[in-house]
Amino acid sequence: MATAMDRRSTEKMDVKSLQRSFDAAKISGNAASILKTGSKYARKLKRQKALDGALDALTDVLAALMREYGEVHEDTAGVMVSIADIFEQTGQFSRAVSYYNKALPIQEQLLGKDHKTCSKTALKLASIQSHQQEYYEKALDMYNQALAIKLQHVGESHPSTAITLVNIGSVYKQQGDYQQAIDAYTRALAIRSHVLGVSHPETAACINYMGDVHRLENDYHKALEYYLWALSIRERVLGETHRATTDNHYNVALIFRHIGKYESSIEHLDKACIGLEGEELADCQTLREKVQVMLSDQRARAFDASEAETSI
Repeated sequence: MATAMDRRSTEKMDVKSLQRSFDAAKISGNAASILKTGSKYARKLKRQKALDGALDALTDVLAALMREYGEVHEDTAGVMVSIADIFEQTGQFSRAVSYYNKALPIQEQLLGKDHKTCSKTALKLASIQSHQQEYYEKALDMYNQALAIKLQHVGESHPSTAITLVNIGSVYKQQGDYQQAIDAYTRALAIRSHVLGVSHPETAACINYMGDVHRLENDYHKALEYYLWALSIRERVLGETHRATTDNHYNVALIFRHIGKYESSIEHLDKACIGLEGEELADCQTLREKVQVMLSDQRARAFDASEAETSI
């Protein structure tokens, strides 16, 4: 009869074998093989409660599928759901909701809303959102109590009051109540501008939060206005290579991509990549490659249009 030690030893060998198979698949670049071996490896790690390792494996699988099949593919959506499951297990509910929300429309488009796979994903999303709502309500109650105490003891124009208002704004933003978020961030911005000065890093952070909300509202021109404002402060005060500055460049790049200004997007992505390493650097470079393709397509369409006008 196998002992517990024997079983643990066998499991370790199984994990190593699965990892080797997954590594070999990644080297081959075959998306189907990466999906098969990576999913097996991730499931094994999940059973062993090695959730960080499982998440890393699934992230690699997703990247391979995105390169090979694109976002609108059944396998791509399936891996998004698996990643969401891990985020849910680790209590990262906002990230879980984000992945469920990405996966569900793809599944509905490809399989139909009545398909059992879509129903399962929708139920998972509904369940986690109900838990989220309870969490948000408790968080808002706590922050509002803290705000009342701070207003009584230190007043409106105090850095500590601004911090609480930023926290309140962040909860509203997560809930999707963007007007309430803007109201809270606006109060915090006014305090920081008055107390700390317009050119203070914490003031710039508040300005950046305002840009985030407008981006989520798809008001890209307003978001760009705030992001560029925050960026000008951070470049001047923190320098080009500070992480807050490079993150700001990334936000600006995303907005320029959305509004079709691809050259400007690439310019800011190049600055955003400074100081990044590993997966973050790879993601930034991958996005730059995608925007470069968009720019090439844009230029080709402009050339074709010009040629057509010339021939008339």
